[in-house]
Amino acid sequence: MFINEISNFNYAQGGRSEYVGNPCTVMMVAEKPSIALSIAEALSHGNFNKKIGIAKSIPIYAYHGKFKGLSANFM
Repeated sequence: MFINEISNFNYAQGGRSEYVGNPCTVMMVAEKPSIALSIAEALSHGNFNKKIGIAKSIPIYAYHGKFKGLSANFM
């Protein structure tokens, strides 16, 4: 299978699109909690909230910013 064929598959959320809703939610995943904290601090300029998810030992850092020029909620 070729890369362009893989990218044309319809996934659970539907086909690929460049459309971004306003505000959109952007999920960023880091391998370690310390890296997630560093990314959140840098991209939010220190203005983020720490949340606890289903796994109590894995923090979730949330902040508001811009994605593709539009308002976005980052997690």
